[in-house]
Amino acid sequence: MAEVTDQDGPWYQGFSGNIALNYPLRESVIAANPSNNVGGTEGINQNISATLKYNPIGNWFATITFAHYLDGKLQQPWEPDYTYVFGYSDWRPYTLSLIYSNYGGNRFSPEKGEKSTHFNRGTWSLGWKFPVPFSWIRWASGFDDASMGCELGFNYTPEYFDLATTSYKSSHRTFQLGCKYTITGNWYVNASFFYYPTSGQKQPWNPDFTYGFGYFDWRPFTWTLQYNNYSGNRFPWNPDSPDTGRFKDGALMLAWSWAF
Repeated sequence: MAEVTDQDGPWYQGFSGNIALNYPLRESVIAANPSNNVGGTEGINQNISATLKYNPIGNWFATITFAHYLDGKLQQPWEPDYTYVFGYSDWRPYTLSLIYSNYGGNRFSPEKGEKSTHFNRGTWSLGWKFPVPFSWIRWASGFDDASMGCELGFNYTPEYFDLATTSYKSSHRTFQLGCKYTITGNWYVNASFFYYPTSGQKQPWNPDFTYGFGYFDWRPFTWTLQYNNYSGNRFPWNPDSPDTGRFKDGALMLAWSWAF
């Protein structure tokens, strides 16, 4: 989405967003009888999303994304009707960012006794961006416009679900190193690596690393095509988690962006 730098225009000038088709590579399965996992519905759980971002001033922003699942019966409990993010993020190197994000199973119409969203289950992230000198990546690049930038971060989730005890616990923490390598033009690959300082906090779905690649154009009224994998990927020396951490656990996204 576009960066807004001119704050002298009309109030709506700070709005931007995108419309996207999200296509998981793995089929989802919803059991007809959850107690014995028998029967049910299966298929590719495609969804269409619409994102609205507002930059009120400078690098402060707020974003909300709405999702519509093409087959509502395939929507999993952790797959949200909407997500939201806000905070401060400067795209330039040697700058700090502070962002809150909530990608949990938020619902417009929650079941009786449940909330639409749980704010404490979102994550606060403090990050610092820095560039990688071209001389360090020259050996891996065949293009003069190649570049690489990274970010060191600390993530804090006030409340998280612990599978071992099937209960919610407090203060989930991770350290993160994320890097994006621009091959040429708008073609890129990226990866993030995570460290869990507190023993026992890493869940089967929490990754050792995530990765993605594709074509991304930050300018409005352009197309983006990406593959992203946020599943429970594991380093070779760590035991795998069942049914996660595979290439097919990622998803494709085709998006069209806009801005006022």
